[in-house]
Amino acid sequence: MPIGMQEAKQIDLIDFIIPELLTAFDNKVEIMVETLAQSNNYEKILESKALRRSHDESIKPLKAYRQEELRHMREYLYKPNKPYHPARKQFAYKVPATETPERLAHHRQFDSNDACVLPIRERNTSPVALMQGVN
Repeated sequence: MPIGMQEAKQIDLIDFIIPELLTAFDNKVEIMVETLAQSNNYEKILESKALRRSHDESIKPLKAYRQEELRHMREYLYKPNKPYHPARKQFAYKVPATETPERLAHHRQFDSNDACVLPIRERNTSPVALMQGVN
């Protein structure tokens, strides 16, 4: 399920929040760009980025990521019994999601030998249970 900007910031999924108003957004981005361009470290930042990119490319080239993604897309779009068409219909008709897809819900993946870890849907998360510390 989607999360809001504040929650994303709290869990360090994003570094900062840019104001929602279009003019404020444009102004904030312009200030950030100017600050970066005027920085004394600008050349070092670019050099560091180029080195990181070169290192990453030596481990797994972008071409490999592209091929992997295209293979995944081909399988997802054209093989029978794949969820693409129902998902597209739900999107087109704005059917709200009922839960986060398993492939994105890493928090639901657990070791079956670990008895203290339960997927969210198996926990007792009623308001009364939460107040009593039963979850």
